[in-house]
Amino acid sequence: MEKQIYQALANAGSRYWWNQGRQYLVTQLFKKYSRAKTNFEAPLRILDIGCAAGGTLFYLSQWGEIWGLDISSEAIALCEFRGIPQERLVLGNAESMMQFEEQSFDLVTAVEILEHLEHPEKALREILRVLKPGGTLIITVPADMKLWSERDERLGHRHRYTVADLIASVAQADFEVLKASYANVFYYWPFRFLLRLRRNRSGKAPKVKTNTLDMNSLVNWFFVQLLKIETWIILRGQWQRGVSAICIARKKA
Repeated sequence: MEKQIYQALANAGSRYWWNQGRQYLVTQLFKKYSRAKTNFEAPLRILDIGCAAGGTLFYLSQWGEIWGLDISSEAIALCEFRGIPQERLVLGNAESMMQFEEQSFDLVTAVEILEHLEHPEKALREILRVLKPGGTLIITVPADMKLWSERDERLGHRHRYTVADLIASVAQADFEVLKASYANVFYYWPFRFLLRLRRNRSGKAPKVKTNTLDMNSLVNWFFVQLLKIETWIILRGQWQRGVSAICIARKKA
């Protein structure tokens, strides 16, 4: 992933609608499906794989002791600069996390990570190894190859998933899948329509900006509310289309 993208992620922080919506979705799924205590009084041991600029780490810190893993030294440096203790940050590959002992975490998050990996099945086996029995895994990935653009290439993506792909990968790694759905639904069709127009004009993967927008606070708030409505529906059913896919699973006790 390009170096400047990490800085863009750091600049966006938790105020950006995409990040707020994703954090809300992760929280609600964890509260509903995890066997771990969800009143946040007992500290959990949490690992965020692909911690990037630390946005998810900061959010997860309210739940317990956080560790971050990333393959990029720029990402690790940004997390440390923003106040995450150096001893909780590990430079390493998700496909081989030997820095962590077996059964050492209550929760592992892999937010927009599997699509970067050459062997995602190895990462899932490693996550299974470091999770405690009954521990929780939360994954988000970009969805639908029809939405492939130059942005995917700049971000270092290898693949966009269907929900069926995601469920199969997680189940094959011997996790118990608790819930899976598409997410970020409200702009799926507008995004797909614009990409198709650009692709027809250029004949190749269309360009999409990788930076986040500094949008009007009211518009940002409105988008966050849409994502909260989406979450309400995900907790009770499943979306059939979306820009992202999400899965929450459990290590079998």
